[in-house]
Amino acid sequence: MNTKQEILALLESGRGAWLSGEALAGRLGVSRSAVWKAVSALTAEGHRIEAVTRRGYRLAPDSDVVSRASLLPHLNDPSYAREVHVHAVLDSTNAKAKALALAGHRHGTVVVADTQTAGRGRLGRSFASPAGAGLYISFLLEPGRLPLRSLTWITAVAALAVCDAVKLVTGRDARIKWVNDVLLDNRKICGILTEALTNLEGGGADWLVVGIGINVLSSALPEDLRGVAAGLYGDAAPGGTRSRLAASLINTFLAPRLWPDERELHAAYRARQVVLGREVTVHSSEDSYPARAVDLDADGHLIVERPDGRRETLCSGEVSVKL
Repeated sequence: MNTKQEILALLESGRGAWLSGEALAGRLGVSRSAVWKAVSALTAEGHRIEAVTRRGYRLAPDSDVVSRASLLPHLNDPSYAREVHVHAVLDSTNAKAKALALAGHRHGTVVVADTQTAGRGRLGRSFASPAGAGLYISFLLEPGRLPLRSLTWITAVAALAVCDAVKLVTGRDARIKWVNDVLLDNRKICGILTEALTNLEGGGADWLVVGIGINVLSSALPEDLRGVAAGLYGDAAPGGTRSRLAASLINTFLAPRLWPDERELHAAYRARQVVLGREVTVHSSEDSYPARAVDLDADGHLIVERPDGRRETLCSGEVSVKL
């Protein structure tokens, strides 16, 4: 790490504590002028660093910039941070992750952006990604490294990981609307987009890219979304919120021992569902129709019953429900 990164790591690891310029210079073997320049550069990047004469520097309690240094105190294994790529602006974290796969990067590569200019959701929809107001993160995964027989469960793992991260950071219980919307107080706080890079010769998936977008601040959402979407907080979040969310997700995805087996996964995914037993509208590429959400099959597909009693198993598509 360079001086700037080392100073940020020290401030993050002692978040809230004062570190004098002299102490920082001594620990890093640089001049106090170099410390000042590094702090100025970090401030220009958006980190809120307080400076007080004869006390030194500290990371402000409300500073919430995601960086490798900000993740380190919350990772189960510091080595997870080696392949974390953090960007101020990207068109799409999923697109960047796919480009890294083609460039030879491996399982466990993580891409984070402060904002996306072309964030995408399922079915080609755009995903609002305002700067400083959400967590936009993608994971590059090798299917052979995952402890699942059926890769259809990968989106369920992602949704459950988001619920766990939200519980860890906010103490609140999030729910899931099949197939991949995470809700808090019946409003969407997260979208998940899983994409595969396929082998043209063998027809299998060489890579999976799992993109997760979590709304952190409700106040930053576009006006037309506020009736159906929400953030974890209103106008401001506690310092380090996005870093803790990101680290929780990284811990889950990069430590397969934290993944439930498929029987446990089915039970956990089912228990979090908001649609089961409710009247829903099924939206497919052909039409939309009313039905009742009955259950999930062994692969996590939704079983619905039409008004005439016919049952169908949905492998794709979307349902809406009035909550």
